Amino acid sequence: MGPTLDFLTLLPYASELLKGLTTTVVLTVVTTLTGLALAVAVAYLRVNAQPWVRWGLGGYVEVTRNTPFIVQLFFIFFGRPGSALKLMPLPRRYCHDAQPGRLQRRDSTRRY
Repeated sequence: MGPTLDFLTLLPYASELLKGLTTTVVLTVVTTLTGLALAVAVAYLRVNAQPWVRWGLGGYVEVTRNTPFIVQLFFIFFGRPGSALKLMPLPRRYCHDAQPGRLQRRDSTRRY
């Protein structure tokens, strides 16, 4: 038989998983509402603004629509190293165990 997944091994990490779920839901709601507000504003201005504003926003829409999302992510991650966008590394308390594909939590009270 193939490998089995035992969910009881995740029980000690329930609080961290719940924090991750909360963060995911909050980010999803905030980015959805921000994207909706931006889309409505751009759509309104493309219909009712001056021709030069319509032309500029049309260019923004076409560049954004016609660029694959992975290319946009690469541009944000690699093309803007000096900007205000700071990406945090994985916290030190997490490290890879000897078993590949498994992430273990270190004891945070351990002194180094």
